[in-house]
This record gives sequence, C-alpha cells and structure tokens, in this order.
Amino acid sequence: MIRTVVVGLDGSSWNVLEPLLATGELPHLAALRERGAYGVLESTIPFYTGPAWASYATGASPAAHGVWDFLMLREDDTLTPARESDLRRATYYELLADESRPSVLVNLPLDQNGRDGIVVVNSWLTTDEQRRIFPLDRRERYAASLAGYRNYPTTFQASLDRHLEDLCSLEQARFDLVRELATREDWEHFFLLFSSTDWLGHAATGLFLAGDPGARSAFLRLYTQLDAYIGWLREQAPDALFVILSDHGQCEETHVVHVNGLLNELGYVQRLRERPADVHAALGGGEVRAAVRVPAALRGLRSNRTARGAARLTRMALRRAFGIELVTPQRGLDVDRVLSRAFTPTIASYAVYTRDCDGNDLQRVRRELAALRLDDGRPAFDGIWSLPELYGRDPAPPAPSLVFAPAVGVRPSVNIRAPVVERVRSHGRGAHQRDGVVFLDGPGVQPGELPRTALYDLCPTLMWYMDAAVPADADGRVLFEAFTDDAVSTRDLRETADVARTREIEIAASVEVEQRLRDLGYL
Repeated sequence: MIRTVVVGLDGSSWNVLEPLLATGELPHLAALRERGAYGVLESTIPFYTGPAWASYATGASPAAHGVWDFLMLREDDTLTPARESDLRRATYYELLADESRPSVLVNLPLDQNGRDGIVVVNSWLTTDEQRRIFPLDRRERYAASLAGYRNYPTTFQASLDRHLEDLCSLEQARFDLVRELATREDWEHFFLLFSSTDWLGHAATGLFLAGDPGARSAFLRLYTQLDAYIGWLREQAPDALFVILSDHGQCEETHVVHVNGLLNELGYVQRLRERPADVHAALGGGEVRAAVRVPAALRGLRSNRTARGAARLTRMALRRAFGIELVTPQRGLDVDRVLSRAFTPTIASYAVYTRDCDGNDLQRVRRELAALRLDDGRPAFDGIWSLPELYGRDPAPPAPSLVFAPAVGVRPSVNIRAPVVERVRSHGRGAHQRDGVVFLDGPGVQPGELPRTALYDLCPTLMWYMDAAVPADADGRVLFEAFTDDAVSTRDLRETADVARTREIEIAASVEVEQRLRDLGYL
C-alpha cells in the first residue's frame, strides 16, 4: 500500500522559515529538508487561501475550478462562502475515493459535504457545528475531541501575546483530533492544514523580518509546536511520501492600494448610500435613507461573540425599520455591487468585476491600475490580466473581468478612499506574497533543491506517486525531478479525462463567516 501525508503551513515562506530553521529548534522540519527535496512553491493568482487551496486540490487554475475567493460573488450579487459544490473540477481525494483509496482531510478551506471513502473535518468556512465532521456517524466516535475543537481564533484585535496563546491552544485542539483520526481511521492519504501560521503572519511578519524580539519569540514558539506535530505524523507513516507546503507566503506590509477608490475616481463605482430609493425597493430591500458609521468604541467589541451577534441583529433592525445602513470605516461596505459598473468585492479577490463595460472600459481600468506607483517608484501591481491572457481559459460567469498581482508589500483594499495609494502608518503586519514553500520526503525522493515549482503540480504528483490516474487537463504536471530515476521508471503515468463536475451551487448566506473575514480585514 502506498500512502501519502500532506501538511499545509498556511502562508509560510522561506523569509520566515529560514531564520527559524537556523535556530535548531525545528528538528523535524530541518530533517525533512536535509533528507528530501525542497524549494519555492509559486502560488496561483489570486494568491489567497481560498482559491490557492482549491488549485492545490484540483491541479487547476481558478479559471478552471471556478473558486476565486473565500466569499464567492454570486449571480445575484451576494457574497457567500466558497463551497465544495462551487468546484468545476474533481479533487484528487475524490478521484482517489473513486479508486477505493480512502482519505482523511482536516481543515481544507472549502465548505464540504461527505462522501464514501473520505473523512472530512471542515474548515473555519463551515459555521454549522453539526457539519464539522463527515461522515456524520463520526461525531459520536470523536465526541470528546470535537468538544474542544476550535476552528477559528477570537483574538485578532488583542495583543500579540494573547493572540499567540489563542493560536497555540487552537492548534493543540486540532492536533488532538488529528492524532485520533490518524490512528483510528483507515487511510491511504492524510491531509492537514495548520491555519495559524498565516494568522500570526498577518499580525507580525513585518515585525519578525525587522528583528523584533517579541515577534521572533512568538513565531518560534508556534512553529516549534507545529514541528513536534509534524514529527509525530512522520513517525506514524515512516514509509509514506511526506509533503509540507504552503499556499502562498508573507512579507512585510508596506503599502495599501484602495482599488475601489480608483474605480470611484474613474466613475465606475456606485455607493450604496447613493442608491436611489425606488431602485433599492425594486431590488427587494427597504429604503436606505442614511449610512451611519459605526463608532470606534463599538468596533473594538468585534472579538466578543455575544457582541457580534447583537450587532448583526441591530444592523438588520436598523436597515429594515428605518432604512439606516451601518457602515464600518475602511471595510468597503459602501460599494453597491448591484449598480457599480466595476468594483473589487474583497481584499482577497485580487480582481475587478464589471457590468456593462466594453473593451475600452477594461483597457482604461487596466491602464489606470498599471499607472499607480508606490512612493519608492515601483508599480503598485506586478501584473494585470484578463483571464484568457493569464490562464488560457475563458471561465463561466460569474467571474472577474481582470485579475491582478499586487507588488511585494502591497495589500489591495476595497475602500473608497483617496489617496488611492498609501504607505501604511503602523509597520509590522504581514501581506501576502506569491512565493511559498514545499518539502518532499520519502521513498524515491531525490534530495536537493528543486527548481521553482507551481502549486498546481502537487495534485498530479500525488496521484502519480499513488499509482492513481492523473487528470489529463490539469494545469499542473508531475514533479518527476523530485524523484530518483528508479522511482520514475517504476511508475506508469495514467490519465483520466473524467474530472469535470456539475456545478450544483447551494446558496447559503453565512453572516458568521462574513464576520470572521471582516475580523481578519478581508472585507
């Protein structure tokens, strides 16, 4: 039996990992790199957790698999969490199940349902605790571990020390469940994602890179804890192909670019507060007579679960009874997604969606985005593309008209603000960068540094290594260079064309997920 184990370190990159490895405090990760193949793993565009992990799971670009964001923009202009049913390509673990190869998946960022041959512990995009684990009969088997399981921290607004304690506690509870699953379930493939590396990265990557002692201590403590978990998993499956990867990396956040601010200056954005009353009523909403900003003192209560629930009820009551829309500053809630001709919905979108825009409009938007400069003279974006230009595919709607890659250190914003380009005032936070990390270790792996590798390549590589059929139209390829000649010669490359899925979208609005993304600053 050929087994594989994949561990995700969300948002990890070599600029952080190398100094941590140099301390000697991460023996298991250091051994994996010493024994195996390793290198830079290039993410997809958008290089954000939702679309990136969907690309990992399918071996396909967002233009092929159809997931563009944490919150998907639907045909009715609502935003709802990305679900398994949004995928237009089969995942590798579904294909393995078709060949009677069982898998366990913990914390893959899609809201999933169950199927035979796969045990799934859903990620923080799933708010219904009754759907936390599939098959549903596993709830009783793992009741004790699930009772202590938390999939989302509550301390984003707290100090770094409190945030670190929260993250370490969360990952301990996750690993308590993982340990049971790994020893009690029958599996040939095991996937586990640690999310806290990305959450800590958002809070303090800039501080870490600047040599701040507190940040260095925080990162080392979290990674040391995860390193021990990785060591335990390696011991449980010593003959498995063992893969460590991240879906993207992080760098210091230096600038913010208010994309909707630029689109507003160009006349493409309609503010929600300016929507005509008769139009708002015709679209099924009450009249919006005013948009009121949430006071700063109340915004500080967002980390309190009870306060968040009360705030949601208050927001709905004010909107329905008095036509008052509460608007949180710097969160882009004032963008009318129905009447705007061009806008970006979340900071994780890395995209511009358009309505009733022709080719001249798109060229104008692209030209103006490309003209934006940072205060050091660099372009604010490393590239701006139409989907056929970037992916060679013309995806089904709803899909962006343009996607972009922000420059290193740049965070796109959904705010309608001027100036469009701003240097951040408080240094120390992290911003996404495209380059992540990858390690491969196990029978047949050729030790050494790999050439630059694409996130798409992991899916076909896992399938090939397990002697399963590889998706014929995958955007990735098998990483033959990561293996010895003997390992390559003993495995045939089988392909399957049966990877398309019928899209059966379940539109289930989740206010809780939206609030979580708002806490993270994604909205």
